[in-house]
Amino acid sequence: ADPKAVIRRSFAALDAGDRATLDQLIAPDYRFSAPGTPGPLNCAAFYEFVAGFYRAFPDLRHNIEEQVAVESYVLFDAFGLLRQLGAIPAPAG
Repeated sequence: ADPKAVIRRSFAALDAGDRATLDQLIAPDYRFSAPGTPGPLNCAAFYEFVAGFYRAFPDLRHNIEEQVAVESYVLFDAFGLLRQLGAIPAPAG
């Protein structure tokens, strides 16, 4: 699969709350790191974090501006448009 297309599909699925597509795109041993998380989150903790984040920012939509792919690695520049309508959850480890 085209790595750039996987990134675009992943963000589209996140924004749509499409867990079935995310399950197809994200490996079971996936690890997610972001500022404020207590280290890398496993797949289950990532889904929990994302669900809470989208409850706080229900209209979040990612816009991918640019992508560069080298083999299976993808660097992308994206921004999100959002309004905070709830509390931001603390991620579980």
